[in-house]
Amino acid sequence: MPGTPSSLTVSLAAAGRYFVSLLCEEQVAPLPPADTVAAADLGLTHFLTFADEREPIDPPSFLAKLLDRVRRLSRALSCKVNGSANREKARRRLARLH
Repeated sequence: MPGTPSSLTVSLAAAGRYFVSLLCEEQVAPLPPADTVAAADLGLTHFLTFADEREPIDPPSFLAKLLDRVRRLSRALSCKVNGSANREKARRRLARLH
């Protein structure tokens, strides 16, 4: 048997989605020791730079592309009346985007 289930947790996120987390206990064999060392550096001009001659990785830009939508949905949420169904819909849209 691959693993023995030990616990199950069901949670509701702010966007209205359910998540299930399953915890299993399993014996894992240790890995053999490696002969090489991998080193990386987080920086400002490049997101990730490696110690060997690999090409550096540029920072992800998905958040910068979505900031306009976050601003627009935040403004729409602030204009809604507290307790209304439209405010709840706007809150869920913003939570889903986050």
